[in-house]
Amino acid sequence: MIQHHPDEFLKQFKTLFISRRLFELMKRQDDECLTDIHRAVKWFYILKSAFGGHMVNANFGYGTTDRSRLNILDLEETILQIHWRLAKVYLENEPYERVIARYDRPHTFFYLDPPYYGYKVYRHNFEPADFEALSGLLGRLKGKFIVSLNDHPEVRRIFRTFRIRQVRVKYSANHPSTGRAEGRRELLITNY
Repeated sequence: MIQHHPDEFLKQFKTLFISRRLFELMKRQDDECLTDIHRAVKWFYILKSAFGGHMVNANFGYGTTDRSRLNILDLEETILQIHWRLAKVYLENEPYERVIARYDRPHTFFYLDPPYYGYKVYRHNFEPADFEALSGLLGRLKGKFIVSLNDHPEVRRIFRTFRIRQVRVKYSANHPSTGRAEGRRELLITNY
């Protein structure tokens, strides 16, 4: 009988549950057939197993180290951290216009992260008219807001009545062709 050091066994146990096949099966699973708990488990697994944490058109993430982003042994601690971080947060899954109308007060702060201008890679893409409508709604807001968008001339034109600050964002996921994290210019648009 071969004796293994307990730490070696735990390393194998931690990575046992990360599977490209299970990842693909989870992606194909129809959400309509799942309970809320099963749907949460599915999306948590996909989020933790996907390259760069991408949820739309997710690809299986893998590495050459022994560290998996999904560690079953730390699952309870991870869920508790998420719980405490979101304990005083309301999550809504409705069109942004309804959410803003419901919560807009002078003391409310909104962070909006709409689809990038000119990109058609999201489940719900925006057309130019959608950006115009968003700008008009934000112009009537009682509360404060910040919008993050890609730096595009049309974005600058549409949101020109607000404060616009250019920032350089370095993504944590490496670009496949270079192996380096990509930097990109984005805009932070605010009414304060």
